[in-house]
Amino acid sequence: PGVGLGEDGRRVLVYTDLRALRPRADFRAPEREVELHLTGNMERYMWAIDGVPFQDAKPIEFALGERLRLTMVNDTMMHHPMHLHGMWMELENGHGDRSPRVHTINVKPAERVSLLVTAACGPVVGRAIDKAGGRNMLMLSNLVLAAGLIVLGSAQQAATLFAAWCILGAGMAMGLYDAAFAALVRIYGSGARKPITGITLIAGFASTVGWPLTAYMDAEIGWRAACFVWAALHVLIALPVNWRLIPVPLANAPSASGPAAQTAQSAAPLQTPPMSPPSSAAERKRSFALLAVYFATTAFVTSAYASHLPGLLTAMGAGSAGAVMAAALLGPAQVAARLIEFGVISRYKVHALVTARVATALHPLACLLLGVFGGPLGLAAAFALLHGAGNGMITIAKGTLPLALFGPAGYGLTQGWLGVGARVMQASAPYAFGLALDGWGGHVALAISAGLSLVAVGVLFALRPREHQ
Repeated sequence: PGVGLGEDGRRVLVYTDLRALRPRADFRAPEREVELHLTGNMERYMWAIDGVPFQDAKPIEFALGERLRLTMVNDTMMHHPMHLHGMWMELENGHGDRSPRVHTINVKPAERVSLLVTAACGPVVGRAIDKAGGRNMLMLSNLVLAAGLIVLGSAQQAATLFAAWCILGAGMAMGLYDAAFAALVRIYGSGARKPITGITLIAGFASTVGWPLTAYMDAEIGWRAACFVWAALHVLIALPVNWRLIPVPLANAPSASGPAAQTAQSAAPLQTPPMSPPSSAAERKRSFALLAVYFATTAFVTSAYASHLPGLLTAMGAGSAGAVMAAALLGPAQVAARLIEFGVISRYKVHALVTARVATALHPLACLLLGVFGGPLGLAAAFALLHGAGNGMITIAKGTLPLALFGPAGYGLTQGWLGVGARVMQASAPYAFGLALDGWGGHVALAISAGLSLVAVGVLFALRPREHQ
């Protein structure tokens, strides 16, 4: 039921209550699947499918006699009744051959929930890794992510889809970057910067491999089966790797100390120069607050451009084809920047604050170029390269800055709390930035993201390293 319904003891009818009086006549399996994302501007009450305006949209063609599955994903925060003129749809609500026929289906909001669940779980996960190390937590994340993928692949209604993303959100909190960084700090202590950079370098290829592989499986076996395959990979490959390669921490060993940390520090002498922790509780709170602002502002920019980069480049004059070509440079730019940073910190003593300042300043520079000169293909590509390089290094900074500022003790819990505001901003950014882009145009959207990045740069300059005496 909708929000506020069914809370007074009265029964509220939902789609699972609908059941056809007679078995359906067509028992054929779907020949193909079409997934549609419901998007739009809530403030202006303008709606689209897959983010494409009606005048630019190509028709979705159904062949005469074809049987297909139509999946609708609501990316907005409003209910959307969807209607096919002159056609009936069989609602897949768990009743098999008694699935009801409808001509209108109300699609509830069910997107971006995972990010908020991740935010709620982050501090709990971080505290657990601080206490017991990351091995068990990362292995558990594989099981939780596999369970979420199985529920997602089996979903037949909005409530199950909602539950699947909640499970996946919890798994993300337990097994993605923040948890992995905390596990590395638990093992390597103050010498974790280089392993953190190495992990982000390897993970930079995740989308390069994952998206094409998922698209191939979607085309060959369908998206539901693809979910089941990824679930199996979590259990059969990722879980044994975590079990085999992550060491069990010594009993009663304090966080980020002991032989493992000492070995890592001796093996990585060119790490971030040490800085003494804040000398007072007030100073520590100030540093934490500033770093939380940095995490939140950069999370907004990263999430906004992950959703709207092609649209922004198109609005700035790059054209549809040019925008797509430029946006494709984002991944290679991220990996290249991480490679450069990995090489720099391997040879020189560069503090994490320095590389973070450089990384964060690249986005305002990219916005200046695009805002002043517009979006011909060359400048659109330059924008994507600068933004991608900065974004790739910022991912590393979010792992290394808490370590450099606060030290390894309690790193996981600190990282978890820093991620709460960041996850909320990450969840709201696509909608808020889309409103700005649709309502005020590309130049204003550029100004907003550049302004937030400049705030982040200012925060980094307010965090000054203090060397050990």
